[in-house]
Amino acid sequence: MKRRLLRLQQLVGSRLSGGFLRQSGIYGLGQVVEGLSAVLLLPVFVAYLTPDDFALVSLSEMVGSIISSCWGIRFGSALTRFYYEYEGDQQRWFVASLWWAFVMNACAGLVILFLVGPFVLPHIAKQVSYSPYLELMTWTVFARLFAELPLALMRIREEAHLAVISALGSFLLFAGAKIYFVVVAGEGGLGALKAGLWGSGCSAVGYCIYMVSQYPVTMHWQYVRESVKYSWPMTPEAILSGATMVMDRFFLDKWVPLTSIGYYSVASQFGAIAYQSVVTLKMAFVPAVLRIWVQEQSERWKVGDMALLVVAATTGVALTVSVFAQDVLTAVGRERFLGAVDFVPFLTVNAVLVALVTIASMSFVLSKRTIWITPVSILHAAITGIVNVLATPAYGVWGTIAASLSGWASRALSFWLLGKAICPLPVSWGRIVVVILPAVPLGMLGLMPYGFDWLARLLWKSVLVSVYFGYVLVLLWWNRPDAVESRHDAS
Repeated sequence: MKRRLLRLQQLVGSRLSGGFLRQSGIYGLGQVVEGLSAVLLLPVFVAYLTPDDFALVSLSEMVGSIISSCWGIRFGSALTRFYYEYEGDQQRWFVASLWWAFVMNACAGLVILFLVGPFVLPHIAKQVSYSPYLELMTWTVFARLFAELPLALMRIREEAHLAVISALGSFLLFAGAKIYFVVVAGEGGLGALKAGLWGSGCSAVGYCIYMVSQYPVTMHWQYVRESVKYSWPMTPEAILSGATMVMDRFFLDKWVPLTSIGYYSVASQFGAIAYQSVVTLKMAFVPAVLRIWVQEQSERWKVGDMALLVVAATTGVALTVSVFAQDVLTAVGRERFLGAVDFVPFLTVNAVLVALVTIASMSFVLSKRTIWITPVSILHAAITGIVNVLATPAYGVWGTIAASLSGWASRALSFWLLGKAICPLPVSWGRIVVVILPAVPLGMLGLMPYGFDWLARLLWKSVLVSVYFGYVLVLLWWNRPDAVESRHDAS
């Protein structure tokens, strides 16, 4: 018993004191603050927006995601990978060079987009007009670009407090703008897009001030060339990934009416909560793995522990969101949106698959063989597209959901198989499967219709979620105690 308690303390307590979970907790606070804009304002939106408004906003954001994925050369990834390989002035010149190259690329892309956008973008979303919806989204994407390098720099320098401050500022800007444009001005879906532009624009100004105040106005092309050489193979992958992420709405726009797309969009708001948990943990997971792999080679076993925690946390959040989604919509008194409830569990499963992809993809990042990511992205996009073409016209939203799950599952499996051959990670995939499996029956129990009153129903669902997290703690408790004892004795 004492050894197993020591195991749990070393696995969890040490991370809380100065490592992975402490950083994840701080980043998590930032993501929670940033996500509050969507979660807390959801009751407001379902009161002031119609399903068609939700659909227009969702389709506009789909176009914005496609623009964003094609706009840039992923300098944030290069900054994360090479930052620790420089010191002193070289490190400052490296960051400054990437920043000013990024600014030049962003401004050039804006000019090109406004020349071709009016002719190209309406073909992507046929049910949304270019002006004002897609035109507003173009400016919003431009403003959002300026967050990539500053946020990557905050993460790699482990300045989690700055990331939280940035998230808090974004939350206040977005929340205030959304309340004004949607509630006060009553502009519906158009108001939601205006609020996005306002919040992104103000945030971009803050990020620019942060970079200019810390780094010189200089550019050394050798750093830019090295970064381009590293990140360029990931650019096609980023384009494919961006297109794949929004392929659901692209096909829904072609074969499904706006109201059904609106239900799907509301369900996606709940799915985004589970997805945010992956983003939160990834912010701490990737820099921590890089640091351990390069600077603490004898401690590489920690990567497996962190991977287990990433999957467990994501699965727990996905389970919680799935079982409580109906209660949230019922509590705000908007039964017209209950058609979205059936979609929620499947959209949260995507978040668990994304967590698996995040872990398995580290094999390519650590080995610097990122060129292998592009073939997997092509396979992912092909499977998603084929299933969409075959299933969405016949089954509507359910066909799109099947396509999304198939694509992410194929991506996770491909990364796992290739990663084992290229750069095996010290990850126990069997334990990860054991973490995920119990969430399925618990989720099914939570989704079954019951005749309980609302309080009894909430208590019952809370018990189910508590059972899962208790199971995870027991699993961590019994996780390789002998190995931990030998490490402890060796130290």
